[in-house]
Amino acid sequence: MMAPPTIPDYIVVVHELCHSHYLDHTDAFWNEVNKILPNYRERNEWLRKNGAAMDVRRKPLIPLPAV
Repeated sequence: MMAPPTIPDYIVVVHELCHSHYLDHTDAFWNEVNKILPNYRERNEWLRKNGAAMDVRRKPLIPLPAV
């Protein structure tokens, strides 16, 4: 995994679930995220700084099973 364990919790779980109530990134959306993860801004900042460096084409650390 290329990101710290706290990043997928934020981006995949909390961020996307909040989109089930708010389809955009309004203040109401961010307030909802903040209720669940008060430190989401730190995670968001990590993604802003490091997200582009995460290359999904890289070989994963754990081999994926053959399909």
